[in-house]
Amino acid sequence: ELFEQKMREFQLPFTMEDAVVVVFKIMKSSSSMAEIFENDSYLMKASICNVINEALETVPDYEIISLSFNEYIVLAWNRDNSEEKQFLFRIDQAIAKSTEFMEEYYRIDFAVGISNFGKYMKDSSKLYREASFEADKEELDQVRVHYASDFNQSALLKRELSVSMEYIKENLGDKNLSLQAVADYIGVSKNYYSKVFKEGTGVNFIDYITRLRVEKARSLYIYTDLKIYEIAEKVGYSDWHYLYKVYKRILGHS
Repeated sequence: ELFEQKMREFQLPFTMEDAVVVVFKIMKSSSSMAEIFENDSYLMKASICNVINEALETVPDYEIISLSFNEYIVLAWNRDNSEEKQFLFRIDQAIAKSTEFMEEYYRIDFAVGISNFGKYMKDSSKLYREASFEADKEELDQVRVHYASDFNQSALLKRELSVSMEYIKENLGDKNLSLQAVADYIGVSKNYYSKVFKEGTGVNFIDYITRLRVEKARSLYIYTDLKIYEIAEKVGYSDWHYLYKVYKRILGHS
């Protein structure tokens, strides 16, 4: 009921092509979180919403709703009519970016649920219930993100992508991280993994890794006191000059 009341306040369009609801639920937080936010729940909610908002920069249209200090809801709709799986991939990347930041800097762990697609505002409550149900599954299997739909139409593809994405994030600083290394880790051939990766994400492996490294470098530059050559080493580049060039090419500024 509280969700429905909040939705009416936003005065969103009745028709929303391919809308999904994403529910973030705090599963656990450390005592340092209270120190960071000085026991101010309003400051904490505002900070978390800000992190999610920044991570969603590649999603065309969305609204963030905070019902309580431990639950955050995103209603996102696919206005530019990109393929559903590529739209979901952008959502998936925003989730990874925001939850990783909050885990590292706020010491907060989230469980996340993503609904099926809906097309009308009247569907939003149903989508919210689906996403909330999916988020609650984390307690059963320790997997952070659950989809109501079968992401990319294949349970096997979903598992392989999910496992490989975690491996990539954990090994981003390894200079030897490669398509072959990830394929070996999940036990498939290089050619098969390359095809699965492109089909699931809409980009090739090298472009994805490069983008991830640049975003990680940006985060380290903003939020730490590390020197540029130290940042380069942490994101898998031995030459900071090369990182500088790639960073400028991708983000458009030095």
